[in-house]
Parts: sequence; C-alpha cells; structure tokens
Amino acid sequence: MPTDTWTGQSSITIWWAGASVGGPCPGTPSYSVAWSQSQTTIPDTVVDTAGNSANATNLSDGLWWFHLRTRDAWSNWSADVIRIGPFRVDRTPPTLPFATATTAAVNTWSSSDRITVSLSAALDAGSGLSGYAVV
Repeated sequence: MPTDTWTGQSSITIWWAGASVGGPCPGTPSYSVAWSQSQTTIPDTVVDTAGNSANATNLSDGLWWFHLRTRDAWSNWSADVIRIGPFRVDRTPPTLPFATATTAAVNTWSSSDRITVSLSAALDAGSGLSGYAVV
C-alpha cells in the first residue's frame, strides 16, 4: 500500500529485507516494531519478531506510521529508527445528506413533471467526499 494515500482497509502489512549482521557479531537480527499515530515514536527494546514483516490490524481512522528498530545477536539495539508513513485510514462512511423537496409536499402525489430537491451537505471527517450519486 502506498503511503500518504487514503484507504478503507484497517490492516496494513509491511515487509523489509533482513538487516546484515556481520563482523564480530554474526547471527540473525531481531526487531522491535511499533504502529502509532505519531511520526516520532521510538519502538521499545522488546523483540517483536525475528522475521521480516509486521502486520497492523484494526487500525482506527487517522494517520498511522510504522517504526522499526534492529537488535543484533549481542542484544545491542540500533539507535536509528526506520519510519514509514503516513498511512491514511478512513473506514467511516460519510454522513448522508438530507433531501428536501422545495416544489412539492412530502408524502403527497404531485401532477408536476418537475420537482426541485435541495440536498444538505454530506460530511466526511477523514478522506473527504469524492461526489454524490442521485438515483
């Protein structure tokens, strides 16, 4: 999923290539990861995975960032944090507009071949509206 674009999905998976651990400390690296709505979060020093992916589920609406730290075989944590984001999540549908017929009474028959309808504004606090469909 590209960053800085809106999605209606609540799950995001990140994959990365494994860190290279050589020199005097060979071995498989492990990682601490964090998902947050802050761009500056620093993952803790608890190993979350030795694999090369992380999945976030049930993300709420808003902007989300992924954060990653690496630990070597001697339990040294990287000072640098890799950050990816923002991922823009909007799972909440917009509010419905309210329709008002201005040239005919509501719930009554009309012999007019033209009815004027006014719509109140629909609102969407997340990604905004892309348009209306009237059927």
